[in-house]
Formats: sequence, C-alpha cells, structure tokens
Amino acid sequence: MKTTGKIAFGLLIGCLGTPLLSRAQFDGDVRVWQEMMFREYTGERFQAYTWAELRHFDDASRLGLWLVQQKFYYSIGANWSVGSGPAWIESRGSDGVWNTLLRWEFEVNPTIELGDGSSIQFRNRLEARWWESRDYDIEFVSRHRIRYSKSADWLPRMKRLEISNEFFFDYRTGSYSENRLRLYDVHFDAFGSTSANTFFQIRSRRPGGRGSWQHAYIIGFGFRFLP
Repeated sequence: MKTTGKIAFGLLIGCLGTPLLSRAQFDGDVRVWQEMMFREYTGERFQAYTWAELRHFDDASRLGLWLVQQKFYYSIGANWSVGSGPAWIESRGSDGVWNTLLRWEFEVNPTIELGDGSSIQFRNRLEARWWESRDYDIEFVSRHRIRYSKSADWLPRMKRLEISNEFFFDYRTGSYSENRLRLYDVHFDAFGSTSANTFFQIRSRRPGGRGSWQHAYIIGFGFRFLP
C-alpha cells in the first residue's frame, strides 16, 4: 500500500506540476492527447490494427490535430518485427486553417528481453510525408524510439509501466528536429479484452530544424481494444 500510494502521488504531482513548468521557464503550453487502438487481426506472426489520436492544444482548449493510421506488422524472428502502413493527419495552425499530411511508414523493430517481465524495445521508423501546404512534395523523416517496459501491479488493475524516448531526424533540413520523452506510461486492464493507459510526455521541437528548442507538456490517456 505504501508503494501504491507513492506511485499515485508521483503521477498526480507530474500532471499538476505541468502548467507550472510551462509558465515558469518554458515556452510551450499544456496539451492533452487521446489515443485509441483497434486490433483487427492477430496471428502467430502477423497482426493488423487501426490507430487514432486526438490532440488538444492551447491548454487543451482546442482540437489541434487528429490522425488515423492503419498498421501491419510481421514477426521475422523471436525478437524482430517489421511494419508498414499509411496515415492520414489533419493539423490546425494558430490561424485556424487545417493542413493535410499524408504519410507512409516503414519500421524495423528489435526487442531485447531482460527477464522478470521487463524488456527494451526499439522502434526504427522511416516516414515518407506529403504536406498539402508544400504542394505534396515528398519529404522523409526518420524516428528512433527506445522504450523500457516492465510488468507491474503496483496500482489496482495495473499491467505494466513504460518509459521511452524518441528522436526525429528531418532529411529535408538535415537536422535533429524533434524529441519526445515519455516519463511514464502506465497500462491497466479495463474490461474484457480492453486495456487503458495514461502518460506524461515532454515534446520538444525546433521549427525548421534550426534555432532554439520549444517545449510542450502532454498529459495523455488511451484505450486499446484487443479482440
């Protein structure tokens, strides 16, 4: 019970402290992300699912982005998988104008099993992007994420805890353009074959891949439907 109380208190402080961090020394705002996954098929080596997100900006006061993507993964070994799939994204600028991004993704993902319910998972993704605002000229971005995952039951119905960091390289500007540090991502059993998660993330970007970093503080939650 003492451990559970400490974890719950830490998560609460992380969420409540976010606006204070933003106003005290950073230029970004507080955002809320909603994630949802629907798995259509899973087999011995192959699985397919649909992923969707809603992202609310300006202290969660307005919808700033939504996306839907279809993912296909194939296991090529005990600890290796490859994936691919398209994504449709709509983002809204500060002027209120929506901008379409079409994206195709390619992934190679190794996993290192550490034992005792823990692992280190790598996601290496290459994205081909077509922005409406850039006349749909093709652009390439690579993303590399390392995630530590640990089975845990410190909280009621808790399944596991994840901590991750992901960085982006933009080949158009030739620069390290974005970083996403997810300080915690806690997953729970919800109902039936459904799971839920909540997370806190610091998202850092450099506009145009140059100049000073700008930061946003993200409180997120999601559901995964896994029939």
